[in-house]
Amino acid sequence: MLAMLYCMAIMRLVNGVVEKTRKKAEVSIAVAADAIGIPCTLIDIRHEGSHRELPAFEVVRSASVKALDWLKYYYWEPQKKAIPFHGNETAGIKTEIRSKFHELAFCLRVKNTPHLRSSKMKEKRGSKKDLTKILKSLVGLYSAFSSEVVSVLLEFLLKAINSSDSSELPVNTQNSPSLQISLNEWKLVIAKFSNKEPELLLALLNAVLDMIENQEAVIYETGWVCTSSDHRAETLQVEHLSSLFKWLVKIFKD
Repeated sequence: MLAMLYCMAIMRLVNGVVEKTRKKAEVSIAVAADAIGIPCTLIDIRHEGSHRELPAFEVVRSASVKALDWLKYYYWEPQKKAIPFHGNETAGIKTEIRSKFHELAFCLRVKNTPHLRSSKMKEKRGSKKDLTKILKSLVGLYSAFSSEVVSVLLEFLLKAINSSDSSELPVNTQNSPSLQISLNEWKLVIAKFSNKEPELLLALLNAVLDMIENQEAVIYETGWVCTSSDHRAETLQVEHLSSLFKWLVKIFKD
């Protein structure tokens, strides 16, 4: 079954790309594929899979790597070079995302804290209208910059976990939007945001898994040459990521 799936993907790749670049009556598939640099192995697999027996699993799996390499060279890299890099713009977007998350957390804190709820702070920044406006802004940012939103939110969550064992510093929440937010408060933020963007939790879970895999790969590759303090820090980071994953799964189940 796997061999068949690999073979079908390769056949669809060759047919889909080549058919747009050749005149059927004048040029064969092999000639058209060679003109744009498609590896001959992929052409052979297409022919075998279409007219003869299914190629061996090892053959089609190896060919799939060549197919990805070709896609990267022929399409993805040129596309990447064609898109201008806006480093400052990305930084500005992340700053805006951070600000909106802080505002949302603050509004939820006011809404769910009795002594704040009865103060003038509610009139200024804790109203339902404010929540709706902030959520609308975050939804718009998520639709355009989902990876940046997930990245910023993970930064905040990891910071909350890292500081969960230490006592919180006093914060002037009335004058500073950069309030220190506890993990429980982030749970409210995620729950509120997920009502508008249900796929957010899955995106967070996938991102945490990727971070765990990358961190464990670093530990495995450099564990023998790093200092013991570095190794402990990396191991602690994996533990925090694992705790965060369990925490997000619980929210997802709830």
